[in-house]
Amino acid sequence: MRRSELPNRELISQRQSTAARERLTPGGLELFALLARLLRRPRRGDRRLPLLWLVRSDTADLMVPLRRFLGQGPRRRVPHAVLDADAPPGAGDVPALLRELHRQLSLEAFGAARLRFRHYPLADWLMQQSFTFGVDADDSRAALVRRLRDRRGPRAPEALPSGGDAVSIVSQVLLWLVRRAVPGVVFRAAVSGRVPVLGRHYNWFMRQQYLAPRQSVTFLGFAERLTAGWRDGEQPDQVNKLLLHAFLEDLRQAYRRRPWRPSDWRRTAYPALLIDHVAPGNVGGELVRLIGDIRTETGRNDPLLIVAYGGQPPPDLPEPHPLTEADEAYDEWAEALPEMRRLRRPATWLVALRPDETDTGPPSRGGVRPFSAPDPPWWSRRFLPAALCLVLVAALGLWVDSRWGPGCHPSLTGQVSVEVAPSGECVGYSDTAAQVFNNDPGQDRLRTVQRRIFAQNRAAEEVWQRSDRRRPFLTLVYLGTLTGNLTRADEESYVSEREELEGMATAQYALLKESAGADGAALLRIVVANAGRQMVYADRAVAMLAGLARDDPTVLGVVGLVESRTSTARALRELNQAGLPALAPLSPPTGWTPTPASTCRSPRRTPIR
Repeated sequence: MRRSELPNRELISQRQSTAARERLTPGGLELFALLARLLRRPRRGDRRLPLLWLVRSDTADLMVPLRRFLGQGPRRRVPHAVLDADAPPGAGDVPALLRELHRQLSLEAFGAARLRFRHYPLADWLMQQSFTFGVDADDSRAALVRRLRDRRGPRAPEALPSGGDAVSIVSQVLLWLVRRAVPGVVFRAAVSGRVPVLGRHYNWFMRQQYLAPRQSVTFLGFAERLTAGWRDGEQPDQVNKLLLHAFLEDLRQAYRRRPWRPSDWRRTAYPALLIDHVAPGNVGGELVRLIGDIRTETGRNDPLLIVAYGGQPPPDLPEPHPLTEADEAYDEWAEALPEMRRLRRPATWLVALRPDETDTGPPSRGGVRPFSAPDPPWWSRRFLPAALCLVLVAALGLWVDSRWGPGCHPSLTGQVSVEVAPSGECVGYSDTAAQVFNNDPGQDRLRTVQRRIFAQNRAAEEVWQRSDRRRPFLTLVYLGTLTGNLTRADEESYVSEREELEGMATAQYALLKESAGADGAALLRIVVANAGRQMVYADRAVAMLAGLARDDPTVLGVVGLVESRTSTARALRELNQAGLPALAPLSPPTGWTPTPASTCRSPRRTPIR
């Protein structure tokens, strides 16, 4: 034989073996269509899943295509586990089978977030605990408490602090006590069941129905009954049901849909469990029976689809349906399920299917594509939270940019209320150097006098605080035009406003000096307010000042308003309506007749502090 013929023969044999693997028993396509229907999770609500019992055929093995159907999806695979009831660890008992099932479903290998378990690991951990304290219940209870607390997070040994001054030692000792005491207090509160937020998985064990948890009064007493030696007096069937019920509860919570958690809606396919070599008398058949009993006794559904592959089903089942009628068998079972649950009939959840021995046609070849979990809704994709955050940040940035600017923004210190007007001017008031009006070139002297006033404001505030707020403290507002004029870099504008501010700063300084020698001398704070070019935005500035007057009873009134314009007259009327007296050295604008509403009055103010 020539060497070139060897690879060809190997290729031919490989193709023949592949074709043999893809050959399905009659009705195989109908079976996989039903599995795809059951695995696909509805967008709304959840469906009740049966326990499928597939009778093994002598002509074709369905386990290989079942593994391929679940485990070789091109995109998002179905969370699934494969167990063999005749091989370790499945050949042991129900707890060993559950440990292997938990290990496989906990893997992050299915293209989605891994399933998290809280109740089952705790129950299984308790069953593996043993104590050697004889009949002394107090010693075993104390040891169990220590182990439970260490399971939440082992405490690292810490030595008492030493060295340093007295204050440092006291603070370190207090910190050491907190680190030692707080975890124990939190643990006690969690296992007590009296704090709703803490220890919800502990409380679940006291609310479920197996092993009569109310006879133990507390979770610690119930947990002690699960440990090795102490549970010898419990019924093994009830212990296995508790373990399995805790496992199914974790799956229920993992598949719970909450509107405020988009990640819950990404689970679009139910998890599946394949059990090979199942028989009514072995551990696989026992597991199937227990799951059906738990569903019937608790009245709660779970998202686990179980496919048991083995010999003849339990004798209390009706005659199995042929695989070619798999869809009809499921619909018939779903219609009769409510009545069977009410009557608590045995094998309520089982749907038995067998190969169709009457079908004499050739077996199905190929046609079975591995199942992939459907794509999640668009609003549950992982990019959506980040996109929403970016949109909110961008919208906030646009709003902030439209309201404030680089030289016009609120401050956490002092009295500052400003906004950017449509013309781009900064309108509002300020009493601190964090906000100085007019950043135009050539207006250094205007900015300098503002900073001087704000520095003296800070000094007056400090003197007033040192006097325990006993001295008279007054606030005057200067309202004028501080922005809006077009000037060159070497040209100074706003000369009259700057000179007025300098005069106010001089008077403020004189009162500050006088207060150093006289305890009863008044202190003055000056708030600088800008109404924009030609007082166009006086209404906005007055609205802000009205809020300041409501919040600060030391505000006496408003000075400035040097421009004789209609907008100034409107500002005077609004100040009067807000109850703020104004002193303005201006002549009436042309055609303006003073009215009682525009006459400067001094309404009664809150007494000065």
